[in-house]
Amino acid sequence: MAKAQQFKINDHLEVKFKKGKSMIYVDSKPFKICKYLFLIDPQSKPSQDSIDSIDEAEEILNGDFESESVTPEMVGLSGEQVFWGHCSNLQAWWELDYDTRVLHSNLSFPLLKRLTEVGDAKAKKVFKEEIAKRFLDGYLPVVCFLLEGKYLDYLELEEKSEIIERLHQLLDGGSLLLFETALMVTELCVCYIEKREEDKIGECLSKLKALEDRLKVLKEGFAYKRAFFTPYWARIGYQLFLVDDLREAKFHFKRSIQLNENIRKEKIASGSKSKKNLQDFSTYSNQLIS
Repeated sequence: MAKAQQFKINDHLEVKFKKGKSMIYVDSKPFKICKYLFLIDPQSKPSQDSIDSIDEAEEILNGDFESESVTPEMVGLSGEQVFWGHCSNLQAWWELDYDTRVLHSNLSFPLLKRLTEVGDAKAKKVFKEEIAKRFLDGYLPVVCFLLEGKYLDYLELEEKSEIIERLHQLLDGGSLLLFETALMVTELCVCYIEKREEDKIGECLSKLKALEDRLKVLKEGFAYKRAFFTPYWARIGYQLFLVDDLREAKFHFKRSIQLNENIRKEKIASGSKSKKNLQDFSTYSNQLIS
């Protein structure tokens, strides 16, 4: 059996090539299989000069993440060559002080978080700075990724002021999808609960309820569509729970559970992934408010 190739980047981070796959290791433990990103004919895009990150390159330059439509073999690359490409990218990322713009956000932030957890000094130094920087950049896909991943929770209250202002600017700018708006309003509400700003909390709750009410025009599968808001009400409920506002926490947990009950009334197919996730969540919520 051929010995696995490996490339050590620092004391915590290395990449190994096994069975045709490139795997990232943190402190000798598997972290994630590397994925490739092909940029299709980048020179044909005049907007390339405005690109500031790999996330933007994926969107602007017709990026295609690992898929059947474009494979390394199609462009004449072996698995081993792709491996060395990953090694080069991660080496550059480390040399550039873990600048999260160098890698795609769905890798750079989880990996930076993990390196922080295992004690990487450089990662611990820049983790919060990178979170704040990418929020303030205001590139919507990355902002939503960070909000969904609860990365705001890693910042202290005083470190969130500029980010709160930036989120309001994005909301006021319009052109957001419903889920993007709901996500931002929810996380703003969480921040205001932490800050104990009752008026702002009320405004956020009203906005979120208004977004939910907008779905009432969609009669078919209405209960299922409303269940989209289940994690948002639960997130707010949990933050209220953390600040010992148990009455309000219970109210919002019950609200999220009620949406789960509405899904059951819609008779969603037995065994579906959506139903199972919500059932699991209902159990979790009941434990917290009991």
